[in-house]
Amino acid sequence: MKMNKFWNFVKRSTDKNELMLYGPISQETWWGDEITPREFLNELEQCNGDLDVRINSGGGDVFAAQSIYTALCNYQDNITVYIDGLCASAAT
Repeated sequence: MKMNKFWNFVKRSTDKNELMLYGPISQETWWGDEITPREFLNELEQCNGDLDVRINSGGGDVFAAQSIYTALCNYQDNITVYIDGLCASAAT
């Protein structure tokens, strides 16, 4: 089954990761198919070291965005956020 993720984690070095949040934050897939808040958290837990978050999103599902925000707040290392284009509504 094809996964329609709106995020992408990229390992830049042994102590640096990048999270790309591009496009709408899960509008329908968050509620019952293969992409869940747990899937995002599982990928985040695989990261070690500092994390750059790059956002270009008009927003989306507020509950999905809140889950992402909470997971990022609990991240163990430093996070730097960059707004690459648009950061509106739930993407904020």
